[in-house]
Amino acid sequence: MPAIKPGLTAPKAFLEMDKILSAAGDNRFCGVVAVAAACGVTAEKAAELLAEQGRKAGKGTNVNYIRRVVHALGYEMHEIEQGDFIDQRYPKAHQILASVTTHHPDRFPKAFPEGESYFMLVSGGRHIAAVVDGKLVDWSRGTSKRCIRMWRVIKVVS
Repeated sequence: MPAIKPGLTAPKAFLEMDKILSAAGDNRFCGVVAVAAACGVTAEKAAELLAEQGRKAGKGTNVNYIRRVVHALGYEMHEIEQGDFIDQRYPKAHQILASVTTHHPDRFPKAFPEGESYFMLVSGGRHIAAVVDGKLVDWSRGTSKRCIRMWRVIKVVS
């Protein structure tokens, strides 16, 4: 199994949101960043909508809050069975993997094509990350955090 490539850093979009939210005194804002990235809104707008659902600044974000905000923004979250995702999208030699990790968008770019967005809830269930257009928009880029639940974020056509 190839090693994680050195030098992978969080994408510019994450770094910009990190700067804004940290300056506002917020931390533990992975849910805010994930919603902003996947739904194409600003970090401020995502934080405002999540606060309306009950998120407190400096606290984690409940997945149910995320689901309601995503819906309000005109998107749906469809849970993905990781085994099926791996079987259908990963190269044949890697279809033995048991779960997706935060390292996989860089490792298997064809599995996460442009135009698609995903949420990954990682081990422990205390961190959520977004994959948008094949790039992980999160501080955990370049690490290998095991995904325990995964959703595809799809724009509702009206």
